[in-house]
Amino acid sequence: MCFFMLDECIIVNEGLKVKLYPDKVMVDKFNRSLGNARFVWNNLLTEY
Repeated sequence: MCFFMLDECIIVNEGLKVKLYPDKVMVDKFNRSLGNARFVWNNLLTEY
């Protein structure tokens, strides 16, 4: 957001912190997704 007052721009940083409490299924899916992303990233690095 930007509010204009006297030719000044004040930027308001609005944030939200969320703490997740994943169960075993969510942890497994998260780890699998990270592993897949790491696999794709490493393969792309070897091609270029």
